[in-house]
Amino acid sequence: KELIPVEMLKGGSWEKGSKIGQQGSLVQVNFANGSWFDLMSTEQDSMKFEGADLDYAVFDEPPPRDHWIATMRGLVDRGGYAWFALTPLTEPWLKTEIYDLATQNDDYYVAEGSTYDNVGFGLTKERVEFFRASLNADEIEARIYGKFLMLQGMVYKEYRDQYFPNGHLVKPFEIPANWPRFVGIDPHDRTPTHVLWMTVDENNDVYVYDELAIGEKTIKEISQAIKDQEFKQEEPGTRILRIIDPSAVRISNVAEQGFNIGEEFKRNGIYCYPGNNDIVAGHKRVRDYLRFEDGLRGKRPRVFIFDNCRGFRRALLNYIYD
Repeated sequence: KELIPVEMLKGGSWEKGSKIGQQGSLVQVNFANGSWFDLMSTEQDSMKFEGADLDYAVFDEPPPRDHWIATMRGLVDRGGYAWFALTPLTEPWLKTEIYDLATQNDDYYVAEGSTYDNVGFGLTKERVEFFRASLNADEIEARIYGKFLMLQGMVYKEYRDQYFPNGHLVKPFEIPANWPRFVGIDPHDRTPTHVLWMTVDENNDVYVYDELAIGEKTIKEISQAIKDQEFKQEEPGTRILRIIDPSAVRISNVAEQGFNIGEEFKRNGIYCYPGNNDIVAGHKRVRDYLRFEDGLRGKRPRVFIFDNCRGFRRALLNYIYD
């Protein structure tokens, strides 16, 4: 009530311009110009969030996804905006559906801060340090620095989704013809088959330059999609070494006949070598390449990612230990 002049309210008074809920708390404010806002809680059923056409929505701390979807529907008609002010301790959907999109879509924006930014605004550094001393390392990242708690088990903490020299991203460029090309193929049945294209420069730095996620397709269709993508990327005659998940070259019996995914790819013109399925060694090797280290060319990683590889970027950010 201290923030809103009473003359701005409908009827010129709080009695006429506001609504009190069953619990005795303020739930709605109506203004003389026809504007209004509701004060709601995520403890309410998500159906309570349905039905209204909204210009703005503000969330204080993480909402359940069904509450957000109901609210977002209300923002659609009027092209409204939403704000989230939160410490990301819960609701992991916020990471992939809001936070990550800020690096890919101009409709999303993320501003990050730490508890130390509030020092001098009702907090002292001594009290922040007192609180911090009671937290473990993962809790410090989440509660002090605002990092997503459920991603403290990230496999690739070394990855930075920023442009070099601050991170691993680079703008796409024309790849020299003499740089060798490699393709990684990870076939799946019930989830999309993922394909990743990489190249290596004269300094043995790796560049991830293209990707595909192909869902609900036959091996013939997947093979054609790979060929089509490479036709767009490469000059005729470019040699590409393709590597496939080694489980794809195992024989399995289908209707009492030998079936080998690798052979099926081969029959469709996609020739592959089996990769190494040592997960622990693979994690270590990728982390080694992601790590920024000092060298003759300054502090830099050994792997860079074209910014158009959005699926791969999301995967790196959300890949966590089971």
